[in-house]
Amino acid sequence: SNANKPNSHCETGDIWIPPLPYNISEDDIVCTDDKWKKGCTKDYCDGEVAAESSAAFIMSIPYFMSACLSPILGGTVDKVGGRAIVCMLSASILVLVHFILGFMTEINPAIP
Repeated sequence: SNANKPNSHCETGDIWIPPLPYNISEDDIVCTDDKWKKGCTKDYCDGEVAAESSAAFIMSIPYFMSACLSPILGGTVDKVGGRAIVCMLSASILVLVHFILGFMTEINPAIP
């Protein structure tokens, strides 16, 4: 596609790995600096920012769920009982989720 072609302002090697030019390595780029953020590595820096935002959102899901569900589940367990069952169920679900994330790589991490 046209979106996957080299930037005309940047030199690239024979094998083009988007979007970095062949004479620049990932270690050289600091995307917070304007010369990189707005220069020929703009696509790379935009992708890095998008990846960091996506990772931060996914990594915050457990904390938001804990903050929202803890008062509700805590009150329910206090009224109904069954703390041991809730502890066993939560540990089992944790093992299941880690198994899914470790061995079923085609599944999006936000799903389990």
